[in-house]
Amino acid sequence: MVGAFLSVCVPRLSAQTTPDQLESALKGKRFALRNFSADQTAKFRWSNDSLTSDPPSMRAFVLFAPGSVKLKGATLTIQGTRSIVLLDGKSGKPGTSEGQPAWLEIDFGASDPAVVIPKLQSALFFSDLDTAANSIPMEFRDFVPYRLNPADPRQIAPSLKEGVQWYYAASAWSNLPHDSSRITPPKLTRMGKLLYSPQARQLKVQGSVILALVVSESGHVESPWLLKPLGYGLDEAAATEAVQSTFTPGQLDGQPVTQVILHVVNFQIQ
Repeated sequence: MVGAFLSVCVPRLSAQTTPDQLESALKGKRFALRNFSADQTAKFRWSNDSLTSDPPSMRAFVLFAPGSVKLKGATLTIQGTRSIVLLDGKSGKPGTSEGQPAWLEIDFGASDPAVVIPKLQSALFFSDLDTAANSIPMEFRDFVPYRLNPADPRQIAPSLKEGVQWYYAASAWSNLPHDSSRITPPKLTRMGKLLYSPQARQLKVQGSVILALVVSESGHVESPWLLKPLGYGLDEAAATEAVQSTFTPGQLDGQPVTQVILHVVNFQIQ
């Protein structure tokens, strides 16, 4: 699953003012996506000389490899592939998952495409991998990029299970050792519905998707982060199952508290 050592291009303001010129500048390269969207289609809007995006239903440390660039009406669509940054279980070297089809849709609104297009590269993509890694939210940095379990890539590595437990209290993220008597992790009480995607079933894709979940003090799942993907629609299926699940909230000193947990979703064709 882990690919070759990473090479990522540096985005910059460019002289491209047309979709064809932008496609020529982007094609064949890989960029770290600023909003960390792991959605198959990530949607953006250009307004007041800046780029905003819809909240992704699932996030990840994403590398996007652009292909075609098309402008239809006020919407620019960049078709490409997205892969997830992973660490090799034995060596720890960075690589990526298998690329999956993905699209970036940018709504220009009333803005002039010739003015916006030269600014898109730096608005969509991080300048380098280090900047991207340092922009990952604090509560996920112990898990992202995810290091595969060398003994069994389908399962969480023991070192992660024995790490710190992140929680949100007093308007800030903090952590305690996982075996601290002060903290109790959330417990699954109802599992969401898990559906096999038709493409994955047809190709007989099996394995596990590993997510990092924020479980609120009410026991509901927020902000799924995709750590280890399977692709073929199963990543989205796993995130949907997780968001539909409910938990007994985790506790800190006997009081409900928002926490981050790791969640494994197994796919096996019966």
